[in-house]
Amino acid sequence: MFRFSNEVLNPKCVVYLLHGYSEHVDRFSSLIESFTGENINFYGHDHRGFGRTTVEGGIPAHVDNFEDLVDDAIIEITKVKKNNPLKPIVIIGYSMGGLIATRVALRMKDEIDGTLLISPALRGSDDNLRLSIKMTWCMLCSLALLFPKFELPKSTDPSQITRNEDEVIVRNEDHLTWHGGFRVGLFVKLIKSSIQTREEMDSLTVPTYIFQGTADKICNPAGSRHMKKVLPDLVELHEYQGAVHDLLHELPEVTDKVVCDIRSAINIISAEYSEKKIIGQVIKRS
Repeated sequence: MFRFSNEVLNPKCVVYLLHGYSEHVDRFSSLIESFTGENINFYGHDHRGFGRTTVEGGIPAHVDNFEDLVDDAIIEITKVKKNNPLKPIVIIGYSMGGLIATRVALRMKDEIDGTLLISPALRGSDDNLRLSIKMTWCMLCSLALLFPKFELPKSTDPSQITRNEDEVIVRNEDHLTWHGGFRVGLFVKLIKSSIQTREEMDSLTVPTYIFQGTADKICNPAGSRHMKKVLPDLVELHEYQGAVHDLLHELPEVTDKVVCDIRSAINIISAEYSEKKIIGQVIKRS
């Protein structure tokens, strides 16, 4: 597994990065650069099947079990937490990484101090799904059982990822990014995991900040809004009018606002951790 770290002396907090489908951890580089001098340790990895973690001779963009990606993240975050004692742990997950981050938070609970979800692959209600969509889903499930590594036709227009044309060029020239379509097996498992997460959502205890474009056609904003509705006191939802999926590489004015809101969330989580730490020390002394 390819692991990434960007460490400073005496960090105020630790941030673990979980990238989206088809990408790799280096896609967070501009975000990390924007926090230069702010005493934050950044860590992350390329998910199995993606970036530099693709097994030689293996099938890119394919994993046998979606929960393996969650297990990998928990193992890596546990190591980072052990190497950074008495520091708040924040997870930032983008798209598929946002779903993974939520599942990590459901399983690690009090070991995580905050999750920041950017355009997360969450799911809203299925009550109003059209019959044609339900039939397509049944066919995809059957195909996934028979040919899980089958590559679905690529249907995402670059303008649905970002409206920033310069960023479209950068992404298209990135040799570490998977430019093919979804593997049907992983696609189905991702959707099933998002459904399971929706059903378990009310047991979430980790403070969560969501950053969501209102025009996102890749990860429907309904999923983010559903989490806010279910957990109104735990979740803070930031919506960006007209923005699409990749908020960290969107139009400059959008990305600048998103980074500003991420900075604010990290500062709040760090301050709350410090307050709990002081209260704990006082209680211990008394």
